[in-house]
Amino acid sequence: MEQDTSPQNGPDETGDRFDFTPVPLQRSRYDGWTPLVQKRFIHALSVMGSVGAACRAVGRGRVSAYRLREREGAESFADAWDAALEAG
Repeated sequence: MEQDTSPQNGPDETGDRFDFTPVPLQRSRYDGWTPLVQKRFIHALSVMGSVGAACRAVGRGRVSAYRLREREGAESFADAWDAALEAG
């Protein structure tokens, strides 16, 4: 059986360059912003320099990304987002 290595499901190879505390989740969803998806999004953002492109890379929507950024407890994620955009 082959392992799915797409950006949202593949092995975690993002490194620690943009280390942050993931936004706490209210509930777990198969299509949600899990800590791993958040980390992959930040990595994609640092490489692509585009929120839309990074969202497509991890299979999530732009609006939901901005909503996640505004949630309570998202300060570390927002800081990593800003740093990733500066790097990208």
